This record gives sequence, C-alpha cells and structure tokens, in this order.
Amino acid sequence: MSSEEKLLIKAPRSHKDGHLFEVSEMAVNWIEQYQHFKGVTKSIVELLNLISLRGFSSKDGLVSTTELIDATDGQVTRAAIQQRLRAAVNIGLFQQVPVRFEEGLAGKTMLHRFVNPNQLISVLGATSLVTETVKQNEKQKRSKALAQTQVNKRLLNEYGLNTPPAMKDEADQFIVSPTNWAGIIDQALAPPRTRKNYQKSMVSISGTRAVIETRSSKNIMTVDDLMTLFALFTLTVQYHEHHQHQYQLDGTHVPNKTPLYITDILSLRGKKDSGPARDSIRDSIDRIEFTDFQLHELTGRWLSENMPEGFKSDRFRFLARTITASEEAPTEGADGEIRIKPNLYILVWEPSFYEELLTRDYFFLFPPEILKQHTLVFQLYSYFRSRMSRRHSDVMLLSDLNQKLARNIEWRRFSMDLIRELKKLSDEEGTEDLFAVNLWGYHLTISTMVENGKIKDYQFDIKCDAEEVLRYSRARTTNAGKRNMAPTLPNPLRNEMVSKKQLEEMSQIIDGEFEPIQRKERSPRGNLGRRVKQRKHLVEINADEITITLSKYTSSEALERSITALAAMTGHSHSSIQEECLELIDKLDFLRVGDDVVPYETLSKMIELYNTQSENKHLSIERLIAGLAVRRKVCKQVYEGHLDESVFRALDEVAV
Repeated sequence: MSSEEKLLIKAPRSHKDGHLFEVSEMAVNWIEQYQHFKGVTKSIVELLNLISLRGFSSKDGLVSTTELIDATDGQVTRAAIQQRLRAAVNIGLFQQVPVRFEEGLAGKTMLHRFVNPNQLISVLGATSLVTETVKQNEKQKRSKALAQTQVNKRLLNEYGLNTPPAMKDEADQFIVSPTNWAGIIDQALAPPRTRKNYQKSMVSISGTRAVIETRSSKNIMTVDDLMTLFALFTLTVQYHEHHQHQYQLDGTHVPNKTPLYITDILSLRGKKDSGPARDSIRDSIDRIEFTDFQLHELTGRWLSENMPEGFKSDRFRFLARTITASEEAPTEGADGEIRIKPNLYILVWEPSFYEELLTRDYFFLFPPEILKQHTLVFQLYSYFRSRMSRRHSDVMLLSDLNQKLARNIEWRRFSMDLIRELKKLSDEEGTEDLFAVNLWGYHLTISTMVENGKIKDYQFDIKCDAEEVLRYSRARTTNAGKRNMAPTLPNPLRNEMVSKKQLEEMSQIIDGEFEPIQRKERSPRGNLGRRVKQRKHLVEINADEITITLSKYTSSEALERSITALAAMTGHSHSSIQEECLELIDKLDFLRVGDDVVPYETLSKMIELYNTQSENKHLSIERLIAGLAVRRKVCKQVYEGHLDESVFRALDEVAV
C-alpha cells in the first residue's frame, strides 16, 4: 500500500504512541456482546474495557497503546497488550487500517476499529457464539480439571509430603540465594532467545579465572531461568521452614523433596497466570533440570574452596530430578478427554547442593521486585551487590558493563534494552540525556556521552546507600560496622534434629544407670567452619561477598570491624566470633628475617612507596604479607631497606 493510501494521523500523535484504537459510543455498547463469542477471554475483555474507559477522556476519539500502559502504571505491559490484541484481531473484533503520521515512520502501526457484532455473526456464523451446549462442555472440562487437584493430593500423599504453604504477603515476602556463585554462573549461561546445548565460557571472580563448560541434553539455562531458580530456592526454604515444627515433632530429617506450585513461581516472577506463562515456567524448570556445569579452574583456589561441593565433582547440576503428576493426569485423546499439564512439581535437588542448602549459616537476601524485572536489570543488581561490597561510590561506562554482564549480547541490543528498562524504573524528572534510578539502594545517575551528534556510550555514576540495600531486601539486621554489609537471612533450616531412635537410646540410658549428659566440646571447626583458610602468616575467612584477611599485623579497629561483619553475616554472637578470631590470630606468626620480626612500619612504608610508583596495580598489606612469606630473599631486602629492581618485580607479581 502506498503512503498516500494510508490514513493520516495528525500531530501531536506520532509513531511512538504504538497501535491506535478508534472509540465511539456504539463501540462501548458492543463490548458486552463480544463476551458471547468463542475465544474472547477475560484478558481480552479487560483490554476492551480499558480502551473504552480511556476513550471517555480522549479529545480526538483515539486511544494509543502507550496511553493504556500509562493508565495502568505499567501493570499491563506492551507485550501483554500486543498478545491480547493479536488474539482479538484473529477472532475478528477489530478492523485494521494502516496509518501514516505527519512526522516519523509508521512502520506496521495500525488503527483498530471495533467491528459491529451483527456483522461479525454474519461472517463467523452462529457456531461462533457461546451457546448452552458450549457452556455445558466448558463445565465438563472444569470438572475434569478438578481431577488435577485430586491427582496433586494423591501425589503428595504418595511421597509423604505436606501441602505447600500459602504465599507470603508482599511486605513479608523475601527472595533468597544460597551463596554468591550465582554471579559466576550467569556468565556461563545461554544468551536470551537462543537454543544451545553446549557452551564453553571464560568466567572471572575475585581475581580467579576459570572455564565453565555448560551442557544439556535439551537446551541450556538462560539468565531468565536463573531468576526462576532463585524462586525455586526461595520456595524450597519457605516450604521446609513452614513444616520445620512438624519435622521436629516426628523426629525426621528435612527430606530432599520439595513440592511447589507453578502459580507460586509465577507470583514470585511477577507474571500473570496464563497458559503460555505456565508453559514458560515448565520449560524453564526443564532447562534447569537438564543443564550441568563442569568447572576447569585456571588460576588461584577461590572457586574450588568456595563453590558448592558438587561443583568440585566432574559435573554439577542443581536438580537431580523433578516429579510431576502429569502421567496420572487426564490426557486429551480421541474421545476428547483433556490432558492436564502438571501444575505441581516435586523438586529433588542434587544431594551435595541440598546438603549445602541445609548447612549454610545464612542465605543472601534479594529484593522481591528483582525477579519481576528484565534479565539485564537482574544481572546489573547482582553485579552491584558484588562490586559495591567494599565501596560506597563508583563510576562505570555502559560498554564496560556490557563486557562484564553480557559479552554474548551485542552492544546495540544490550544498550537499548538496559537503558529502556532503567528508564521505566526512573523518576519522572529526568531527560533523554540524563536520568536517575534507585535500583533498590544503588542510586544511579545515567548520562549520555555524545560524539559527532551520536550517542557513543552512557556513564553510570553509582552511589550505594547500605541501609536502603538492607531495607529493600527485607533484611532484619542493622548495618553495623563500617563495611557495606550484604543483606542476609540466618538459615532457618540449619538445625540439628534428634531422631526418634536417638531419643529412645537416650531414654534407655536415663532409665538404666543414670549418667549425667556430658556437654560435647566445641567443634574444632568453630562457628566459622569451612570458611577459614589458615596459613602460617595469614588467615582468610570467606564471607561470600567479601574475603576477610587477618594477620598479626591487623589493627584492633580493623579486627573489630571484621568481627562485627562476621557476626552479622553468620548470625552468631559477637563474643563467640571474637573469641574464635583471636584464637586464629594466636596461631599465626609475624614475618621474620632470622629471629627478627619485620615491623609493621616497614611493611606500611613499602606499600606506600609501591602504590605511589605503580599506576596500574595496587598492593595491599595482605598481598604483601602473602608474597613476602614465600620469598625469603625479597623479604630480607625489604627488611634491610635494599629496594632494587628485583624487589619491585616480585611485588608486581603479588599486586593486583
């Protein structure tokens, strides 16, 4: 169709408004009649009512897609409108007219005119109406669908499981992740909208490089699936916490079987319950179940000491298997019987990972809103949680973020998608070139960098409000100490439960020769457990998002900050952590040259001298001690003040 044949839409309307709808008084009356046609769902009727309601305040008798989104404060998304609109057009409710604008290209933008229901019936025929027979059939289908409820109950009984608890109120809802390796895994996942069954990725975390091979017999996970995985973690913790009292009464251990409903996952993901939405969650769980990771560490020992036990084996998966009732549910056969897709899943986590889940001191908390966002916003927030753990402000370019968050997404797509999503979250006061966003405690000021009239890049000025980060994540701890604490939740599942057999054995002892119950000596691992990596001169305590290093040279102020941080993270008392840290420091030794101790002042001057001369690298006291501990000759030269080229060469290897 030529441009002249298209209907002209006058300014101020433009191509930015999206599809247009022509509203009249007749159209408002027709909506009630549309409901009697087959295929007209509640969501389509909701869209039609929204259009007619918006039409009352329209000056030119037109309503645009953008106006509908604004009218609902973004509750109805552009994608949802497009989906419902396509369905309505297919039924025949709208006549589409191509349009052109005074300014800008219209592309595929259409004007939609409501079709008179009387004309519709003559085109579609009487069979298109919802008659009594159709209603009876629908009722029959619903009664068959009730079979799903019975199947679900039977499935829960068969495995001796309780019903999943009701979802928490929005104010009480929280999202948990067991640890911070999720930030590593997102670098090893498939790009959005791609189907891959193998991928090899170079990943980097805390200065350690590694290769992760990702495989699947179907399709490997995407970042969107990682967000679903966070929902599965959360529902697992909430289910077992809810039934914990029952486990204690029965004297049973927490079983590695977690039932959960697809509707609850959709609720956490902020998606409206619909057939396609449920299918997408089913596909997501399928990809999570069949994706496995293989880790090949290249440098350092961070990954092998901090990843879940399962990661150190040949292959690692999150889910061992899923159990559904789909086989027992009715299926649609030649006789017209309905096949009901599973809406109840029983998750069986990989045993090593599940053990990790039950024995961790605490989980990381995330804002519930984060799982309802675009995948790039989720990745950006996760990245800031890691990067801003030691700093309150930072400046980054969007091109750098592209490399760090999503190397496999090309720049144009990455920048358009992320800037668009951040603008949705921004306050209204910004401009095209400068706007501010509060990313749940991370305050971003985003400005465009223009060169020769074209946008070359975007600059992100980041300021972290630690108190806000905690509050948005629903953390109940205060941000004690100077360090920017990560929001955490003490693990509610971490309880030593006594079995019935053990109780019987104890009762026999008490009934027979009474012996006072001896208090066990404190475990040599202490409260910090496997976090501790003890060396001769240093002790490293892995606090997940940060690593705390102590030595004989650690000042009392720094030690106090570290103790406060560890107490808040692990949920143990300040005094017990202090006692344990002092015990660990007592086992350490000073750096020595012969019998002489290398004083702190010497190390401090060496660090100051090196950092003033080096532009690219930074030397910390921990790195210096670790480096000198294995370089006796260099240590002696530093102690005696003979600082030649070989000393600085050695320090270059140590600095980062």
